Amino acid sequence: MPRATREPEEIRSIKEEILEAATDLICTEGFDAFSMRKLGDRLGMTAANIYNYYANKSELYLDIQTRGFLLLNESFAVVLERTSDPVERLVGFAWAYVDFGLKHKDYYDVMLGRNTPKYTDYVGTALEPAARHEKETAVAVIDLVERVISDAIDQRDLRMPFSARVYAIRLWSNLHGLVSLMHTRVLQEVTDDAQEIIDAIVDEIRQTLSRQ
Repeated sequence: MPRATREPEEIRSIKEEILEAATDLICTEGFDAFSMRKLGDRLGMTAANIYNYYANKSELYLDIQTRGFLLLNESFAVVLERTSDPVERLVGFAWAYVDFGLKHKDYYDVMLGRNTPKYTDYVGTALEPAARHEKETAVAVIDLVERVISDAIDQRDLRMPFSARVYAIRLWSNLHGLVSLMHTRVLQEVTDDAQEIIDAIVDEIRQTLSRQ
């Protein structure tokens, strides 16, 4: 007899399990070596069963990327609720970014630590809409940071030597470098106090954007 249709909650749970296992595999073996067969072996299900939820590994990868950036966006939203001061929001973003990178290491590695396919690789394919959604979700993070920096500049009538966008990317580069050094344990080799480095980045934010 035909198998009963799964409830939406059960489908979400299975897809979550697939995402977690796929993220771990991509981090371990890289995107090119990743396959649905290996994922099936990890999950104890057939590759054919996984195809009931994802058409191919690229669709699965894009879902991982989108999920990761949504999680990061959610952590930034908490900061927005906590304070209305743009400088303190930016400080909160810095802490939230580092916290996300350390708590969600596998997601972070797939999102920002590997040379994986980008939106332009999917243009003209059936996955272009999903890739566009993933890119928009990712870019929304840096757009939000840029807006908050612009708010701080306008509120304090600051004269900056570069645009808010450039400052946002510069801050992102600093934080990404810090998280990456912590992931590889290189930072722990050269300092006993990683907290001091984070504090220095936060202090620089306040000093740069709090000048009257």
